[in-house]
Amino acid sequence: MYTGTYCQTKITCSNHPCQHGTFTDGRNGYICLCDEGFTGSNCDSKMTCSDRPCLHGQCTDRGSSGFLCRCNVKYTGHTCNTVINCSSHPCDHGTCQDTSRGFSCTCDLGYKGETCNISVQCSDSPCQHGTCRDVVQGYTCSCHSGYSGKNCDTATTCRDNPCQHGSCTDQSGGYVWSSGYTGKNCQTAGC
Repeated sequence: MYTGTYCQTKITCSNHPCQHGTFTDGRNGYICLCDEGFTGSNCDSKMTCSDRPCLHGQCTDRGSSGFLCRCNVKYTGHTCNTVINCSSHPCDHGTCQDTSRGFSCTCDLGYKGETCNISVQCSDSPCQHGTCRDVVQGYTCSCHSGYSGKNCDTATTCRDNPCQHGSCTDQSGGYVWSSGYTGKNCQTAGC
């Protein structure tokens, strides 16, 4: 490509045609590789949301400042073009596993959400067969007879040998026992 009154001057890097980018010689002229946030043949225009700059997120126009991207959970960068993986420690309260689409979090007890950043409370009804109590970092469950597990979601059965004295009989939702003992697991001598 050429410039000047009579197109006598070849455009080169020394002519600085790319205002916000880098110049590269092309087959039939030059090519500007624009800096992030700029567009146009000479990288002379700030991008706006109408240019769809946010690859994986929501765009907000900011007038003369250009735009702002609010990235989806698994992306980062000015235009949401970088996949977040476990090396950036995205899981607030849990363990991270890299996946082909970024990462996956396994949340600690008391947390939920894609990045384990939401504290689970009793209002979320996490205890399936028990009563819930809110604590500082989430909740605790007190399981009904015949159930165990962090969310009272595992039915205790006779094969687990729950009865310390007497005989055990499986029943819907748990077990019952027969003996002269009392207590959840036949552990207390009765009358």
